[in-house]
Amino acid sequence: MSEEQEQEKNVEINNSYEKNEINKMSLKYFIQTIPILPFNLALMILLCNIFFPALGTFYMACIGNKPKRIQFVVGLLQLIFTPIIIGYIWSIFWGIKAINISYSSPFEDKNQKNQ
Repeated sequence: MSEEQEQEKNVEINNSYEKNEINKMSLKYFIQTIPILPFNLALMILLCNIFFPALGTFYMACIGNKPKRIQFVVGLLQLIFTPIIIGYIWSIFWGIKAINISYSSPFEDKNQKNQ
């Protein structure tokens, strides 16, 4: 293999790696918009998303303290894609992520903090 072919191969590998990193970053950005909620509320959102896909995500958009438009768009996309099952799976995944975030990040109640 000549040096030019090796360089072309390395460039292709680097480009595919960069594309993969960009995809990971965009997914991470969306997941970071999930608000930190009390565990009971996150569980309720998961149950809503199981029985009524996207409803829990819309509820998160209403009560969350993070960018609400993004959560609303995610909920809308979940609702649109529900008939082809992708939205239903995505909705359940979103509820599970809300539980993971609430479990790993303790929720501080503002009323308890002021006392």
